[in-house]
Amino acid sequence: MALVTWPMLALVGKYIKIKRAAAMGIVLAGSSLGGVIWPIAIDRLLESPSIGFPWTMRIVGFIMIPCFIFSCSVAKSPMAPRSAESETCERLNNEKNPDPDIQPRSHKAEALDFFKQRSLQLLCLAMFVTYFGMFSPFFYTTLYAVEKGFSTTLAFYTVSIVNGTSFFGRILPGIVADKYGKFNCCILATISAGIVALCWTKVTSVAGLVIWCAAYGFASGGILSLQQACAAQVASKNTLGLAIGSVSGSTALSAMANVPISGALSEKYGYLSLSLFSGVSLLLGGIFLIAARLVQKKQLRAIV
Repeated sequence: MALVTWPMLALVGKYIKIKRAAAMGIVLAGSSLGGVIWPIAIDRLLESPSIGFPWTMRIVGFIMIPCFIFSCSVAKSPMAPRSAESETCERLNNEKNPDPDIQPRSHKAEALDFFKQRSLQLLCLAMFVTYFGMFSPFFYTTLYAVEKGFSTTLAFYTVSIVNGTSFFGRILPGIVADKYGKFNCCILATISAGIVALCWTKVTSVAGLVIWCAAYGFASGGILSLQQACAAQVASKNTLGLAIGSVSGSTALSAMANVPISGALSEKYGYLSLSLFSGVSLLLGGIFLIAARLVQKKQLRAIV
C-alpha cells in the first residue's frame, strides 16, 4: 500500500503547484470514502453464512485489482522526456561555452542537503509524535461505545461517522490552506484534534457520541491531508517525492505502536488514560509543528 499511495500523491503534487493542498486533500479524501463503505460492506459479507471470511477477503481483492490497474495505467510523470535533438544542442552549447564554476548537482547531494533542513526535521518529528495517539479514537471508539451501554449498531457505525466527516476534513482544510498557509492550518487541525481527544470520556449520550465522532473525524482528516501539503512546501521540485516519503516514513513506527499502546492503556487504566494519551500526543505534535513553522518564518501572522 505504501508503494502505491505515496508515489501517486507525489505525482499529483508535481502536476498541480498552485492549489496543491486542495488537490492532495481531494486525493486523500478517497480513502475516507472507502473508510465509510468498506466497514459496512465487509460486515454484511461476513454475516452471510454462504460467504464467510475467506470469500469476503477474495471479493475485496477482486474489487481492488481493477481499481489499481486503472490507477497505474493512467499514472505518468509530468516531466516530458527530452528529445535526442535537444540533448545534442545542449551538449554542443556546453562545449562552446564551458563554465567550470557551474557543476550540476547530483541527486544524492541534493537529497542529503534536503535531509539537513531544520523545517523537514521538525515536521517529521511533529508527525512522529502526533501519530502516537491520533488513531486511538479510530480503533477504540466502537469499544468505548459498547462499554458505555450504547447499542451495538450505533457503536459499529461510529467508525463510518469518523471516516465520513474525515472526508470533508481532508478537502476543506486543503482549500483554506492554499490561502492561509499549509503549516498554519495543519497546526490548527492538530491542536483541535488534541482538544477533542481530551474530551473523549465526557461523551455520555448518543447525540454527544455522534457529535464527538464527527468533530474528531473532521480535525484528524485535516492532519492527514495537510501533512503531505506541508511536506511538499519544504521540498523542491526534485525532492517532492522524497519529502512525502520521509514524512510518511516518520509516522510508520509511531502509528504501528499506537494501537497496542492504546489497548494496554484502556485495559489497565480505562478510557480516561487513553483520552489523555491521544490528546497529549496530538498537542505535543502541534507544538513541534509550530516550531517547524517558525523556522521558516518567525512573523506570527505570516502565511506559511
